[in-house]
Amino acid sequence: MSRFRAHCQRLDNASDSIAALLALSRANAGVLVGGDLVLWTGQARPDLVVGLAVAAIALKGGIRFQRDANCEAGRSQPR
Repeated sequence: MSRFRAHCQRLDNASDSIAALLALSRANAGVLVGGDLVLWTGQARPDLVVGLAVAAIALKGGIRFQRDANCEAGRSQPR
């Protein structure tokens, strides 16, 4: 089990928190811009595009956090 931990990157709570904050800020800004585009164009397509982008951001973050948790627990290969 320790052989997996030796290859994992040291997790830094501060940098992970900043990365999560930046991702959420981008997603929130996208939602606001998408809402403005829906009001401006009168179409729902911008809302769909923004929704897919926010889902992609959330999925990417979830996969990263799961990999970090598995790595810290020693259950997976390093990145």
